[in-house]
Amino acid sequence: MTGALLFAPCMVPAANADVTISTAQTENMTCGNGVCAPTARTAVLNASDLENLLASGDVEVTTTGSRAQASNIEVAAALSWSTTSALALDAEDSIAVNAAIAVRGQGGLTFTSAATHDYCSLIFGRAGSARFADLSSQLTINNTSYTLVNNVKSLALAIRNNPSGAYALAHDFDASHDGTYANSPVGTPLTGTVEGLGNRISNLSIDDKQKVAGSFGMFTAVEASGVIDNLRLSRINYTGSPYLVVGGLVAGSDGLLCGDQVAGSIQSGDSAGGLAFVNSQADNGNELGRVISSSANVHVVARFDGGGLVVLNEGSIQSSHASGDVATHRLSGGLAARNGGVIIKSYATGEVSGRLQTGGLVGYNLDSPNAGEITDSYATGAVKGAMSGGLMGEQNEGSFAFTSYATGTVPNGNGGFVCDAGDVRFLDDYWDVTTSGATFAACAGESVADVAGLTTEELKSGLPVGFDRNVWTQKPGINHGYPYLIDNPPE
Repeated sequence: MTGALLFAPCMVPAANADVTISTAQTENMTCGNGVCAPTARTAVLNASDLENLLASGDVEVTTTGSRAQASNIEVAAALSWSTTSALALDAEDSIAVNAAIAVRGQGGLTFTSAATHDYCSLIFGRAGSARFADLSSQLTINNTSYTLVNNVKSLALAIRNNPSGAYALAHDFDASHDGTYANSPVGTPLTGTVEGLGNRISNLSIDDKQKVAGSFGMFTAVEASGVIDNLRLSRINYTGSPYLVVGGLVAGSDGLLCGDQVAGSIQSGDSAGGLAFVNSQADNGNELGRVISSSANVHVVARFDGGGLVVLNEGSIQSSHASGDVATHRLSGGLAARNGGVIIKSYATGEVSGRLQTGGLVGYNLDSPNAGEITDSYATGAVKGAMSGGLMGEQNEGSFAFTSYATGTVPNGNGGFVCDAGDVRFLDDYWDVTTSGATFAACAGESVADVAGLTTEELKSGLPVGFDRNVWTQKPGINHGYPYLIDNPPE
């Protein structure tokens, strides 16, 4: 190991102030007495060097050195060890796991992050996960000890016995072994925390034939104090009776859904959302449900309302997206059917069809105590419906949409951006007149102040007026050349 050489800035920009665990040579790190700390604001710890240290004892990797202070830790290369040693990652800000961490023996893992911003303090990238071979291993996150579980039924039992506990999925699980559930596998409302660690539950099947009013998802409800982080569901297959509302991950949430992903299909006789039916306001009125850095790629078919991510948003949705197609007989939205809360830095790409208000991002943007706000968001999917708009179907008085755009095709006579604009506020909003086929911002040939039509060439030639360069960027090979969100890039 070496600690004196400067690490190449082209690989990790100095502004990032990161400690990176990678396949590169260890640089700007010093390790001794079980602690590895940086000697410069950007530093690298070789993954094999770290594994060798774990072969003989516990190791703490920190961002705080005697002569330097970094901010974040990134795991960029796979790590594994089979001893009883424990690895602790201690970051001044965030921890990003972008490769697999495998605790193959009875070793432990601790994550400590002092992040205070509105993102998940523990972030798992597309290839990131933490997996445990032994359920007796110790997992601690921000001073909370987690109970490891390895299947849906054990998770459900644990929550039933203690809804306020902290639980983590130890590794991937194929739920096809469970058969088809008749209702929510986790029926007890969650008041504690479930940490997915980037692991995946696949082939979860639910078919509720009771034909009574109610709701279901993998979880029935997440209360205001409840959290589901970094849990991934793939190939879900849900069917609901005519009176049931459905959410891919959870039916109703007043809590925090952060870094979660859902993919598969839902067919509901009533209403359905790819991630949740409702992201709502708690009964006490003081807590709002939050969806952060989460996504859904779910094909949604519903008799009434449908949303690619949620049906009803009364809380906040931030840096999230939906890519599944949505088809309903009433309200439809690529991200949300109804929005009475806040949507910021989010997007939808799926095709949307409905018989009432239909929008590429939101079907109906409501006036509510929480504003009905859409900011720094976009939609690209085709929209089909009686009251269609490229971004939203209808805006109710008191709601607003700022610095957002739409590119999807809309039926003849409908709006490139919105169908019924109402008496609402717009600012620096745009639609693509080339791809949408719409020459007016709203239905019935109406123009809307502060909503402008641009050609595809104009939208791709530079950020439109009003778009913040700290929020938006453009590159020819990303998002087909259209503007995209720095904090929420397209997949």
